Amino acid sequence: MLCVVSSPASADIEVSGSATFGFSSGYQQRGFEDQPVQGAFGIVDLSLKWSQPVAASTIGLDLDLDFGVSDLHLPRASILDDFTLYLDTGAYGRLSFTSENRCTPLDVTFIDGDILDDGQNNFYQGGDDAVHDGLPSRMRCVGDAGSFNTPTANYLRYTLDSSFFTFDAFWNPGGKYTTWQGRSLPDTPPFNSIQGATWELGGTAKTDLGQFSLSLNDLNDMLYRAVVPWRTYNLMLVASHEVQGAGGDGVKGSSRTLLSANWSPPNLGSFKGIGLSYQGLDPAGERFPFSDFDRYVIQINFGGSGWSTSIATDQDADWAVESSFDLNERLQLLVGVDSGFSDQFTGFDSVTAGRGANGAPPRDAVSYEVGLQVTF
Repeated sequence: MLCVVSSPASADIEVSGSATFGFSSGYQQRGFEDQPVQGAFGIVDLSLKWSQPVAASTIGLDLDLDFGVSDLHLPRASILDDFTLYLDTGAYGRLSFTSENRCTPLDVTFIDGDILDDGQNNFYQGGDDAVHDGLPSRMRCVGDAGSFNTPTANYLRYTLDSSFFTFDAFWNPGGKYTTWQGRSLPDTPPFNSIQGATWELGGTAKTDLGQFSLSLNDLNDMLYRAVVPWRTYNLMLVASHEVQGAGGDGVKGSSRTLLSANWSPPNLGSFKGIGLSYQGLDPAGERFPFSDFDRYVIQINFGGSGWSTSIATDQDADWAVESSFDLNERLQLLVGVDSGFSDQFTGFDSVTAGRGANGAPPRDAVSYEVGLQVTF
C-alpha cells in the first residue's frame, strides 16, 4: 500500500499506523447480562494524511481507517472511522468538513485494563472495565460520539487560533445524533431520530495562569473548563462543569463537575507520577436519582527505558493494570489486566443501561489481555 501512493512533488503525504494481534479473556456485556468470553483478535489502525499548498493556504485530507477480526465482538463501526477535509488559511482560520469524534467518554489519562483504546479502534472491545475512565459528556456537542464512542454525524467546523485565544464554531446540518448510523449490532435499533445539537460555539482564553474555556449550543447546554499547570510542583490541575439545558433527549439541569490533578515528578527514578480524578453528578437532574454519582479514580505510573506500567483503582477498590515492553524500536508487548467490578456502577461509569444490573461479574472475575503491537 505504501508503494502505490503517489502525488505531485509539492504535496505532502504521511502514512502511519499500528497492527496489534493478541488474545483476551474476561467478561463482556451481552444485552443485559455479562458473560465470560475469550478469543483472539487482530486490529490494524491506519492513518493517512495528505496536504497540498494552494497560494497562501493549505488544503488537506486526513483519514483514519480501522479494520480487523475478533472472536469477541462484532464490528460496530465502518472501516472508515474518521475523515477530515480541510482548508487552512493560517491567520484567517481553518474550515473543516469532518466526522471526527468529539465529546467521547471523558478523554482522561486513566487506564481501564484494555490494551487497545476502544475510541481509536472501533472494531474492538475488550472485557468489561473494572475501572471505567469515562462518561458520556453532559455537553451534547456537535460531533457527539455517544456513550459507545461510535461514528458521528458529519459536520462543519471553523477554528481561529491565536497565541492568546481560540474560537471554534460547529454546525451539524442534520441536527441529529447518528451514533449508530444504522450499522448497529443486529439486536440494537438505530437511534438516528434523537435530536442533537445543530450548532455549537466555543472559546478558549490562553493566559500565563492557564487556559479557560466556555462552550454552548442551541440546546442551552454549557461547558466550563479550566486547565492550570503548576510548573513549580510539576502539577497539572483540570476543573470542568457541564450543564444540560432543555431540548433534545436531555434532562434539564443534569450536570457534572470534574476535578483532576496529575503530579509528574522528573527525577524519582521508575516512579513517573500519580493522578487523582473526581467527578460529582447532580442527582436532582438525573433520570436515575438512586445512583451513586460521586466517584473517584486514582492512578500510579511507573516506567523506565523500554517499559511502562500503570495501576489504577477506584473508590470500590476495583483495579486495573496496563504494561508495555519494547522488544525493539517498532515492536511492543502489551499486557492488560483488570478485576471484576464490585457494584452496579464502575469507576466513573454511571447510568449506563444494563451494565452490572443483571449478571454482573464479581470483583474476582479477572479479565486479561496480551498482544504484540507493531507501529509504522
